[in-house]
Amino acid sequence: MSQTTSATVKTGMERACNDFADRLEPLGFKRKNNRGRTWTRSGADGRACIHLHRSGCSYGSPRNNSIDIRVELSIEPLDPNAAYRGQLTSEQVRDARGYAYHLRFNAFTWSTYDRCIDDFERFIRERGLPWFKQHGV
Repeated sequence: MSQTTSATVKTGMERACNDFADRLEPLGFKRKNNRGRTWTRSGADGRACIHLHRSGCSYGSPRNNSIDIRVELSIEPLDPNAAYRGQLTSEQVRDARGYAYHLRFNAFTWSTYDRCIDDFERFIRERGLPWFKQHGV
């Protein structure tokens, strides 16, 4: 019995989130809930947040089995009166060679899945961790 495109994409996103969680745990990030798409790590001045957003997820059923992920980094200040420190998304930056991070895969064929997971971790290590450090978290 074959799955619908929606079910295939849902399964693919869940697998990716589980694998992302395994990569983030050694860096001190904890998943907000077991099936969520947000991870946090507390620091002295705030909480570093990583959120995965599947492109097109708010526009109805997926049209195909492709999953394109945007990584959103933000900081939740501990002091509610503290100034907003901004947000960084994977769409805003390139790697050291000038290329975009490869954060997409096909949930039916699993084409480029391993590359996506590897580039997710690379984005966090190369861009995310320094950005959090720059902002004191």
